[in-house]
Amino acid sequence: MKIHSSLTWQRLAIAVGCLMLLSMIVSGADQANDQSFFNRVAKFEQLTDQERVAALENNDGSLYQLNKMLISKLGSTNKDVRFYAAYFLGVYRFPEAAKTLAQCISLEDRVRTSSDGFHFWVWIRYPAMEALMKIGSPAISPLIQNLEESDDATVRKLSLFVLCFIDGDKDIVQLRLQIALKSEKDPKKQARIQAAIKSLPESQSPYK
Repeated sequence: MKIHSSLTWQRLAIAVGCLMLLSMIVSGADQANDQSFFNRVAKFEQLTDQERVAALENNDGSLYQLNKMLISKLGSTNKDVRFYAAYFLGVYRFPEAAKTLAQCISLEDRVRTSSDGFHFWVWIRYPAMEALMKIGSPAISPLIQNLEESDDATVRKLSLFVLCFIDGDKDIVQLRLQIALKSEKDPKKQARIQAAIKSLPESQSPYK
């Protein structure tokens, strides 16, 4: 399936707030109707984009089982599957997924992102990061852990941005980081937290 298959598809994704996920144009695409939802999701790597959407939107399993299944798919060898898993964990706002999502916060979809950074897909560029923004407060601790443990510039930039988004105030984020700094004994982690505090005033959207 082509990601940008039609203008109608693009407009639909925007019109429904990017939550219905193309269900109105999924017609007979799910070739696994004779299988249970979980059997289909377990074979997520073999499904098309439309089949993945249909499987997740029309699930007949419990949210607890869906949560576990999606978290497990964040470790898939198929990057597209990881994109979908991250996105739907955000849609369902599963707090239990925050730690694993934070660990893969830099997961980036370059295929569905246009050169000018503007498009009509259901996630913009970083589906795991966007899921953490939707999950909110339960993601704060894992995000601070990223800033304590990671030297990756992208991980640090995205983690700081999400913290600012969740709290809505850089002063609050600074206070959180200062508290983390005081309780931390590891010199390397202390240095990373201090670097995050210093870069906080320049923290900006990763889409710029």
